[in-house]
Amino acid sequence: MVIFNKIMVDVIERLYETYTNHGIKECQITDILEKHHGQANQIIEALRQSNIGKINAGGKEDFIYLTDESIEKIISIHKNMRNYNIYLSHHSGKNNFFNVPTEIVEKLSKNYAYGKEQVSINHQTYYFQNVSKFSVFTNELGMNASYFQEIAEREGYKGFINRHKTLSPEQLSEEGEDVTSTFIDDEPFGYKSESKIDEVISSADFYINHNRIKELENIKSKEFDLTKLIKICQELNDNWIDENYFTVGLLLRTIINHVPPIFGKYSKMSEVISNMQGKSLKNHFERLNNSLRTTADFYTHDVIRHKENLPTPQQVDFKSETDFLLDAIIKELTNLAVAGV
Repeated sequence: MVIFNKIMVDVIERLYETYTNHGIKECQITDILEKHHGQANQIIEALRQSNIGKINAGGKEDFIYLTDESIEKIISIHKNMRNYNIYLSHHSGKNNFFNVPTEIVEKLSKNYAYGKEQVSINHQTYYFQNVSKFSVFTNELGMNASYFQEIAEREGYKGFINRHKTLSPEQLSEEGEDVTSTFIDDEPFGYKSESKIDEVISSADFYINHNRIKELENIKSKEFDLTKLIKICQELNDNWIDENYFTVGLLLRTIINHVPPIFGKYSKMSEVISNMQGKSLKNHFERLNNSLRTTADFYTHDVIRHKENLPTPQQVDFKSETDFLLDAIIKELTNLAVAGV
C-alpha cells in the first residue's frame, strides 16, 4: 500500500508541476507507468477513480488531460500532501488529528514534551492526561480529513471510553511515513517538564527575558509606579508561550502607549522619538511605534470576512526592540533614582 501510494504521489507531483510551472493541461506519465510496469493497470484504474483528470482521451492511456475541476482538486491535494495525521493514546482514550498543518503538529509536540495536559486546536480544547503514545505520519496522498474519518468509521477502533473510532499507528502507516522522530525525542510524556523553567528562562521561549523583568521589579522610583508595566510584561510572556498572538500584539501596543512619560514630559511615543539623540536606539523605537502599532491597529480594526488568516509569531516578533525599550526605561529610572528623583 505504501509503495502504491508513492507511485500516486509521483503522478500528482507531475500533474501539479506541469500545470503550475507551464500552464499545460496535458501531462504524459509514460515513464512512471514503465517504471512500475507490473502495476500500470492498477495505477490507471486508480487515476480514473480519483477523478483528477481524463484518462485514455484520444486512446492514449499514458496521458492525463486536466479539467478545471481536476485542476482545483490537484492543487488541494498537493497542499494537503504537506500535512500530517496524528495518533494519540492517553489516560482518557485515543485521538486522531487528520490532515493537520505543521504548526498544529508542533503545538501538540510541544505539549507532549512539556507534559501539558490541555491544548486548544481550532478553538476547541482537548485534555490529554498521561500520554502513552504520540505518533505523526505524513499525509502522502494529500487526502482530506473526511477521507480518513470515513475509514475510521469503517475500520477504526472504538475503546470503552472513546466517543469516536480512531485509526491506529499501523493503519496510518498505510497512508504515509512515520515522522514522529522529526518532532519529538524518543522519550516519555513530559520529558522536558522538570527543566522547563530553566530552559525557558535561558531561551527565546519568553518574549521578555526573565532577568529584565527582575530589573524592573528592583527599581524604586518615587515618580513612577511600574506595577502595571511589570504585569503587562508577565502577561506578554504567558501569551507568547500560549501562542495568543492577537493578545501579544495588543499588549505590546499598550506598553508603547504607557511608558512615554518616563522619558520626559511626553504623552506619545512619537514625541519621545523626535527628541532622541542616539540613531540606533531611535531606529528600534521607530520600528515599535510604526510597524508594531500598524500591526496592532490591523488586529483591532480589521472587520470579519469570508476567509480569515490568524496572526503568526513573525507578525508580532518585536522581542529585540521591546528589550531595547525596557533597557532604556531601566537606565532612565536608575539615573533618576541616583539623582534623588
